[in-house]
Amino acid sequence: MSTETVLRSSGVYTTVLGALNQFQALTDLAYNAMHTTTLNYKYSTSEYAHESAQILRSSVVDLEVPPTTPALSYFGIGVRGFVNVGDYSSVAYPGDARMMDLYMPIPIRCVRVDEEGTTKFTNSDRAKYRLRVVRTVNGVEYACYYLKLISFDPSISIIGKDINGTETPYSLDEKWLKPATPAINEVGGRIDTNVNRLIVRASGVCEIRHDEIIEAVNALYNGDTNYAKVSEIGYYTGCDVDVTDEWIPTSDSAAAVHKEAAFVQLAKGHCFRGSELVTPGSYIRPVVTLESESCINGDLA
Repeated sequence: MSTETVLRSSGVYTTVLGALNQFQALTDLAYNAMHTTTLNYKYSTSEYAHESAQILRSSVVDLEVPPTTPALSYFGIGVRGFVNVGDYSSVAYPGDARMMDLYMPIPIRCVRVDEEGTTKFTNSDRAKYRLRVVRTVNGVEYACYYLKLISFDPSISIIGKDINGTETPYSLDEKWLKPATPAINEVGGRIDTNVNRLIVRASGVCEIRHDEIIEAVNALYNGDTNYAKVSEIGYYTGCDVDVTDEWIPTSDSAAAVHKEAAFVQLAKGHCFRGSELVTPGSYIRPVVTLESESCINGDLA
């Protein structure tokens, strides 16, 4: 089991899609849907034709525009984030800004379709997961959920960080509605600054448990526990839509019984040397920390 902060670690990459969505969220520019860059599109292509009827419903690919601005809401996992380079060593693969999904994604949950909505996989359980794809293995239909909700802290913090690296909570002061001009250094006309900083920070937890991924290991990969070594995590933007029990999108709140993710795109990814989730009770809890920071003139006041 482990807990770590990601997105500032080695092996983390930002995609072009992530940058585009960030720009579109900050501006009033028209949203460019680019359907063929979404995971919804990926799981409705000919590669999955034998499952297309179920996938098309789950993928909500018929929606033309997102009902809300896609936001960083989901994470998925993969198992091809590193390569062995010797008998006792391995290195993480680099990511690429052009990537639209992980190198080898696997489902976070994989449950029998006839067990959905039962005590084995309740509607409350199901509410945590997204991107449902039905796969048939040895005549049994499995609902594979490739994404899980990031559990974000509901508050966004403003932090002051001084020259020694000490962090303290910071409160905005209305006096800065009428800011005073800073002092100018008479030599060279430079503005004197120090390394005090203000940081805006949001964080969320991405918990992955043995009892979740072992379902896919057993059902899809014949119990091969090599697939229980998570070495990729993807962070995805998208927006929730309401679907019926038949996984058909609906705008009727009375008919809506589930949530599904639409317009899902890879924003960031993380390749590392892997965390094994072979032992019952094992888990990892990567902490996603999003930050924006700026140097300030003078003291933290």
